[in-house]
Amino acid sequence: VAGEHADAACLEEGGDDATPTHIQRPGEALRCVVQPVQQAFGTVLQDGRHAMDGPGGAVTMQADGTAVEYRLHRRYLRAVARAAKVCIMSWRVLFGAVLDVLLPAQCVTCTTPVAAAGQFCVTCFTRTAFLTDPCCTRCGVGFPAAALGGLDLVCEPCRQSPPPWTEGRAALLYDDQARRLIMPLKYADRLENARALAPHLARVGARLLAAADWVVPVPLHRHRLLSRRYNQAALLAQAVTRLVPRPLLLDAVVRTRATPPLGPMTPTRRQAVLAGAFMTRPARVEALRDSRVLLID
Repeated sequence: VAGEHADAACLEEGGDDATPTHIQRPGEALRCVVQPVQQAFGTVLQDGRHAMDGPGGAVTMQADGTAVEYRLHRRYLRAVARAAKVCIMSWRVLFGAVLDVLLPAQCVTCTTPVAAAGQFCVTCFTRTAFLTDPCCTRCGVGFPAAALGGLDLVCEPCRQSPPPWTEGRAALLYDDQARRLIMPLKYADRLENARALAPHLARVGARLLAAADWVVPVPLHRHRLLSRRYNQAALLAQAVTRLVPRPLLLDAVVRTRATPPLGPMTPTRRQAVLAGAFMTRPARVEALRDSRVLLID
């Protein structure tokens, strides 16, 4: 395309979105297509100088010793950004497919091959004690029948010693099978188990998530966080809020002092050890005031 037909070609192909306001040399017409793409992707041009002004983004560039002015519109740039996003997603899918061939997905609690990462094999799924309704509204323990919980669906231990929260849910009964999921997540860097547990937490906590103003993970003490390198409750909270979008505050609560492992302790002893071990971060007090907070642990 050369000469006086260049402007017409640009108008037909690109419309107003790509039409240059002026071209000093006929051969520069093709740059109304090429160089805006380079600019959108951050390509370093010959001169490297550009200036953007105006609502549409008028760009002045130096190319082959000739100054050319273009009009780049937000709609055009958004289209380029969408194309780049599609390319990135395609590479991720391709990379994931290669990994599935080289490292086939296994059950989260054994080595049986499964269709996708984060799934249970049939045997492990049947062994896992998922908690469902009817259950105690305060602690989440299951009832064999709804009538056993009374009108308010509260278990007897919660009646005798009510917990400090208004409602609670649990995804799994904490037995040997559940430990195969939770212990590797806490102590063996099996971070993928958080993604496997998240759908079950989102299932049992659907009503609590819908009513929550903030989702907050229970924190680790800084010494334990340094040795473990991650907070498993924060990973669970992030995975759950990806499935059910809710506002997430990772640093709302601070653990003020280290505590010994709670596993072998009785509930009464645990309460005594944890008394005063947590506080709200001062910078988050106003954000949390009069809010419904969903704690994840």
